[in-house]
Amino acid sequence: MSPSSSSSSSSSHWSPEAIPRKENGNNIWIFLLSIRFITVVFSAAGIICFALALKQHERVYTDGIGEAMTGSVLGTVSYAFLSSLLVVFTTQILNIAVHPGIRIPLDLIACAAVLTTSIMDLHEVAYYHAEHGYRYSCKWVYGVPCRGLSDRLLGVEYFGCAVGVVDGIFHAILFIWACRDYHIQRKQNRKKGSNLRSSRPQLPRKSSTYEFEDVDLDLKA
Repeated sequence: MSPSSSSSSSSSHWSPEAIPRKENGNNIWIFLLSIRFITVVFSAAGIICFALALKQHERVYTDGIGEAMTGSVLGTVSYAFLSSLLVVFTTQILNIAVHPGIRIPLDLIACAAVLTTSIMDLHEVAYYHAEHGYRYSCKWVYGVPCRGLSDRLLGVEYFGCAVGVVDGIFHAILFIWACRDYHIQRKQNRKKGSNLRSSRPQLPRKSSTYEFEDVDLDLKA
């Protein structure tokens, strides 16, 4: 086998996220793989932001459900990070294509969870601080005053919510594309099945009419 034929055969079987790497000038796999890496980066940034905000909430007085919402967003962006990292590890390290039927629930849950919790946390922060003019009240921790913590905490939460919304939008794009891939694979499988049925040899059908030969029977008494 020539090197060119071996490379072409390997590229047809090695496909990140069940999408051909390069076929007839189609480089859509680069776009999708870039989005997958972007979701990993944005999810990691969200984890850092909300983990820092959750830690800083221990140094301020209670502010409604802000601390609880921060923890919920931290959980959803952690799931989004792990799901995207799992797909990247499977396709790029293990060299195994991920079926669209697996990517659909992964990206759907990540999109819905991250968008919902990020928007709710953003609404809570904006409603509590911007509309009512409340500020985080700092308290003394180990004798050190938390000067400027209120503004830093607000900035971290706003930035984290913005990162979460963008991360959820990218997961929505991946979810839509996974649905498209699943639909295409179903059509291809149905076409292959119909081709196999048509290529089977047809057995001769039995005739429903029978021809009888005239037979002279000698009947003996």
